[in-house]
Amino acid sequence: MKSIRTAMLGLIALAFASLVSSCGSSGGGTPASGSSATVSKGAIERFGSVVVNGVEFRVAGATLHLRDDNADKILQNETEIRNNLEEGMVITVKGRLDANGLTGAATEIEFRDALIGRIDDKGVDFIKVMGQTIVLDDNAKPQLTGLAINDNVRISGLVDDKGGLRATHIKRLDNAAEFEVKGFVSDFSGGTTMTLLLSPTATTGLSVNLSGAPLPAGGIKNGDFVEVKSAVSPADGVITAIRVELEDELKAAENEEVEVEGFVANLSDTGFMIGATQVAFNSATRFVNGVAADLATGMKVEAEGSIVNGILLAEKIVFKDNLRISALVSAVDPSGSGLTILGKSVTLPSMIEIRENGNAVAPAALAGRFVDLRGRLGADGLAITATRIDVKNNDPGEATLRAPVSAASAADNTLTIAGILVNTTGAEFKGNDAPHSVIAATQFFNSIVPNVTVVKVRWRPFTTTAAPASDVELEN
Repeated sequence: MKSIRTAMLGLIALAFASLVSSCGSSGGGTPASGSSATVSKGAIERFGSVVVNGVEFRVAGATLHLRDDNADKILQNETEIRNNLEEGMVITVKGRLDANGLTGAATEIEFRDALIGRIDDKGVDFIKVMGQTIVLDDNAKPQLTGLAINDNVRISGLVDDKGGLRATHIKRLDNAAEFEVKGFVSDFSGGTTMTLLLSPTATTGLSVNLSGAPLPAGGIKNGDFVEVKSAVSPADGVITAIRVELEDELKAAENEEVEVEGFVANLSDTGFMIGATQVAFNSATRFVNGVAADLATGMKVEAEGSIVNGILLAEKIVFKDNLRISALVSAVDPSGSGLTILGKSVTLPSMIEIRENGNAVAPAALAGRFVDLRGRLGADGLAITATRIDVKNNDPGEATLRAPVSAASAADNTLTIAGILVNTTGAEFKGNDAPHSVIAATQFFNSIVPNVTVVKVRWRPFTTTAAPASDVELEN
C-alpha cells in the first residue's frame, strides 16, 4: 500500500506539471466552441431527459449499455430511458457538455448493478447482503418498505471510504437465477482463490473460491475490474464462483471533462480517491458548500475537472455533506437515533462513525459533550442528518455553525442558516480571502447568494443561537 500511495503522489505532481505546460494561464472550463467532451458518473437525480451531477443530458439517439443484460439499445426519444432505468441508479454518461454547463447531449449511457444477492438482515437504514453491511442513501431508504429478510435484491450504489457500498437504489428480484457482485481483483497469484474489493482502496473484501469457475480468455490479474457470479448468495462473505467475467467501462479520454460523485478516501494534502478515480486539487480549485479544510475521509462530494495523465484535476469540488457544527450536545434520543445541538434535532444513521481520539463512541455518551459534527441539510434546508461526529476533549465555551445561507437581510442584520435565524448585530464581518480580513457589513451581505454561499457563524461565548453572533465569515 505504501508503494501505491507513493506512486499516486508522483502521478499527481506529474499531472499538475502537464496541466501547467498544456494550459498555460487559461485555466479549465468550457472550450470557446461552446461544448466539450465529458464523462459524468453518479446517481440519477431525476428524469427529463436524465439528470446526473446536476446536468440534464438529452438522450435521443444515445446508446444505452445495459451491461448486466449484455444489451445495447439506441434510445429513440427523450422518454424511452425511463423504461430501462430508475431514479437513484448509478450510471455513467458520455457525451458533450453545452456552454452553459447545465445541459448536454449524451452519446453513450452505461448502467450496471453493484450486486445481486439475498437480504440476510435489515434495519431502518441498512441491509446485510453477502456478509456486507450496506448503508442506504436517504433517497433509497423508502425502498426498504416491503422488503424482507431472504428477499433477493438488485443494488446500485457508490463505494464509501472503507470500500463498502452505499446503496442509492434497491429493488427486489423475484426470479434471481444467479447472484453476482462487481469489484477489483486482489490477492490473486494464479491459484484458486482471490479477494474481490469493491474499490481499489478497500482494505477488506469478499473471499472468492475460483476452483469451479472458468476465467476470461487471457486470465485475470490484480487490479482487473470483474464480475463474479455465484449459484448461491453467501452470508459469510465467501463466494463460490461459477463464472468470472471482465467488465467493460465507459471512461474519459485524456483531457476530457469529468464529473464524478462519491465518497472521499485516501485523503492527502493534494488529493483523494472517489471509488477508482484519483482526484487532485490545488489552490485554483473552487470549492462549493465548503472550503478545502472541510475535506474529510468519508465525506460525499462531487468532483469536476479534466483528465490529465489518468488523474482528475479538480476545477470544482462540491460538498454534498454541506454542514458543520462545533458545539455542545444538549440531548440524545434514548434510541440513539438522534441528538439535539444548537437547538436543532439531528438524525443519526445507525452506521454513523462517532470517534473520540480514534476510538468508537456510542451515541448515548454524547450528551453534554463538545463535538465536531459533519452532516448534510435536507432538500427543505431544515432537516439535518449527521454523517460523522468527532468528540473533543475540551469545551471552548463557544459554538460554530457552517452551512449554506438560505436567506439574508442586511436591513434586519440577519442570516437564516439551517433554519436558525442568526442575529449579526454587532458582529465582526469577514471576507473569504486567505486571512479572512474584516470587511464592511454591506460588502458581506452583497456577497450572499441564497442557497449557494456558505457562511461560518461563531458565538463566543455561546449561550443561545438567539444571542447576537460574535463574528460571521464568508467561506466561498
